[in-house]
Amino acid sequence: MVAPFLISDDNPLFMVNDVFNAIFVHGNTLGDTMYYGSGAGKLPTASAVVSDVIDSVRHLGVCTSCYWSEEDMALLSMDKIKHRFFVRLHAADKDKAADIFDVKEEISAQVSGEYAFITGSMTEKSIADAETKVNVINRIRIEQ
Repeated sequence: MVAPFLISDDNPLFMVNDVFNAIFVHGNTLGDTMYYGSGAGKLPTASAVVSDVIDSVRHLGVCTSCYWSEEDMALLSMDKIKHRFFVRLHAADKDKAADIFDVKEEISAQVSGEYAFITGSMTEKSIADAETKVNVINRIRIEQ
């Protein structure tokens, strides 16, 4: 899944900052891998553009084909993926939250008029359904 997540400080992605980008990939055969490098900022971006231009000039008149299978891949529905979530809502809805969400840990947001908590493991569909019953300010997935 490509989406924003809260991660713990023992996750390898935790140390990625500044102009660097990284992705963490889990493969069923390969296991966990991480790809890391410059990806933003004036110099890395300029370098990537110049590299693409040089590559295009070197291969003038060459047609590069990519072949993809026409068969649809079986993907897991987003609605079935489970995560814990960090949820922020208006403090007035605090009592409703306990009935609607699987509140596991209350967070001291120290923001006037807000209530924050971490849920237990919920599907994307169940949290989306819960959000229709209360005015959620924001939520983010937590890496498990």
